[in-house]
Amino acid sequence: VEIDALARRLDAIGVRLALDGFGIGRANLDCLVRLPLARVTLPPRFVRALNASAPATHAIVRASVAIARELGLGTLAEGVEQRGQLDVLKAAGCEEYQGGLLARPMDAGRFEAWLKARG
Repeated sequence: VEIDALARRLDAIGVRLALDGFGIGRANLDCLVRLPLARVTLPPRFVRALNASAPATHAIVRASVAIARELGLGTLAEGVEQRGQLDVLKAAGCEEYQGGLLARPMDAGRFEAWLKARG
C-alpha cells in the first residue's frame, strides 16, 4: 500500500514507471491494476526460451504483450540475443527491445560514437 502512494506521487510529477520482469516473482498482474505504470518488461528468461520449440513460452510472451497493450502499457523485451527472438517478439507486438543483438553494453564515449555512426 505504501508503494502505491509513492508510485502515484512519482507519476504526478512526471516520472514514468515500468514493471520489471513481468510474469515472474513479485511482478504480477495485481501490480498492473494498482500502479500507474508506463510499460512492462519481459524478462530475459522468457526471451531466451523463444529460441527453443517451447509453445508455452511463446504463448506467455504473446499473452503478456496483449495484456500490456489492452492496458495501454508499452512493452520492452530484455536479453534479445538472436534474430529469431526478435522476430517472435515483433510478431507478438512487442514495441522495444534490449540486448546483445542490437548493441553490447558500452560506456558513454563508445555510445556517443555508436550513435553518431547510425545517424
